[in-house]
Amino acid sequence: MRLQELQQRFAFIKEVRGHGLMIGVELDIPGKQFVLDGMEQGLLFNCTHETVLRFLPPYILTNRTLTGR
Repeated sequence: MRLQELQQRFAFIKEVRGHGLMIGVELDIPGKQFVLDGMEQGLLFNCTHETVLRFLPPYILTNRTLTGR
């Protein structure tokens, strides 16, 4: 997983975890600025508990999304 590679590179990433399609990245610094910077780049994710970034897949799926064709 690419997030685990980032965890190895950056000491401020404490843990990468997931349940189903939801992925969380726990930081040892506040995550609000990451969310704001991501929004400027067109990415949507949120920050919970001030230091946990939460990533979810898009809620709108098409047959093409599921099959890759």
